[in-house]
Amino acid sequence: MNSYMVTVELPEELDEQFMSLIPEQRRVVHDLMLKGTILGYALADDHSKLWITIVAQNSNDVRRTMRQFPIYPYIKAHISELAFHEHIAFQLPEMSLN
Repeated sequence: MNSYMVTVELPEELDEQFMSLIPEQRRVVHDLMLKGTILGYALADDHSKLWITIVAQNSNDVRRTMRQFPIYPYIKAHISELAFHEHIAFQLPEMSLN
């Protein structure tokens, strides 16, 4: 499997129709994160862009994943294959017995 960084341009004006899709978008992203398909999902402070790290066989699979997004018809996406993607997994602190 390969890692891909997807840079998503969001619409300049986030109208009510777009905003109504956000709860379902969050649910889809959450489900894909639990499956390990999405490793990271970040939104720019000005709400102009998303950055998504996706694990897939190839860029066609990345597009297939992106088409699951309710917001897909409203966005422009640029897909870049990554040479590597390092991240730290959630870890519980070590127990101290004293």
